[in-house]
Amino acid sequence: MSLIYGATTRTARLNAVVTDAGATAVLEIGTTGMATVLATVALASPIGTVSGDVLTLTMPRSDTSADAAGTAAAARIRKATGGADVIT
Repeated sequence: MSLIYGATTRTARLNAVVTDAGATAVLEIGTTGMATVLATVALASPIGTVSGDVLTLTMPRSDTSADAAGTAAAARIRKATGGADVIT
């Protein structure tokens, strides 16, 4: 069963994501199931802005060197490198 949220709830949840991510959030890109992290990209603070029920990420900094080799298949936003997941 999937859940469908109304626009007001989506906006509130996205604002909570921006707040929860904090000032040191990172985007990790990995293989299937995040078995291997291929790249870690530091995100801006705040990570983005919410308008209506859409979160637009601020242009992240680039990762100048890959952490590992592999095929990108998953991503997550964490509070910091090795930190708690915000979005998986």
